[in-house]
Amino acid sequence: MSRAVGWTLSRCPKLMSAFLKKYAASDVGSESMSVRFHVIDAATGRTDLEIECGNKLHVVIEAKRSWELPSERQLNQYASRLSGSVAEHKMILVLTDCSRSYVDAHFPFRKLLEIPIIPISWGKLAQLFSDHRSDCPGTSISLIDEILSYLRKMIAMQQIDSNWVYVVPLNEGTPSGWGISWIDIVAEKLRYFHPVGTNGWPPDPPNYLAFRYRGELQSIHHIESHDIVRDLHVSFPEIPSGAIDEPHYLYRLGEAFRPNRRVPTART
Repeated sequence: MSRAVGWTLSRCPKLMSAFLKKYAASDVGSESMSVRFHVIDAATGRTDLEIECGNKLHVVIEAKRSWELPSERQLNQYASRLSGSVAEHKMILVLTDCSRSYVDAHFPFRKLLEIPIIPISWGKLAQLFSDHRSDCPGTSISLIDEILSYLRKMIAMQQIDSNWVYVVPLNEGTPSGWGISWIDIVAEKLRYFHPVGTNGWPPDPPNYLAFRYRGELQSIHHIESHDIVRDLHVSFPEIPSGAIDEPHYLYRLGEAFRPNRRVPTART
């Protein structure tokens, strides 16, 4: 993936200029660029892709598939490598499938050793390539079309389940110390929350949630909006502060759609 991106940028100077201007805030001339793949250094590891322009620019690009993000250790290695560079503008770009909300919740790194770290979704990269396709000469168009076809297939695979309904079993009790039950949070408040992409929960908000309790499916809701929260007490005075210790999606649910017949399920 990183090699395909680097190869395309290296063969399309105007696309390279648009890419660097958007993500590296740099107007350096693409004709003097050096693009290197899988650069290995004994002390700072192996990078997926590096773009350099003399003493003007040095960019490390780390490419990830699925809902994976680089570790702090890995980023520190790259930041250490860039710290020794003589370039005026230095940064780390992280290409990822992760949504913006997932990145905001699980990727706190925006600067290490004074090196800026910028996450970019594959979808945004594909959009940039598409927007600037017509700026490139005819000899580059087929190359851009090839990588766009590849990126769109990859993105479509990630979105194939976007209209699935996630069915959630609700406990009938009230957690210790809380003043509201799980069922009332949904049925009375039209809200729901869960961890962001951990312990089997979806990493990106679904479009629909269904809830089952008391032995049967009770309701289906469209998710009207969502936020990422770290303290439920702000939205629910009945829940004590500190009840969660990791980022949670907090949903605002639409009005309930109820089955027109009984749909029994196993109790949990």
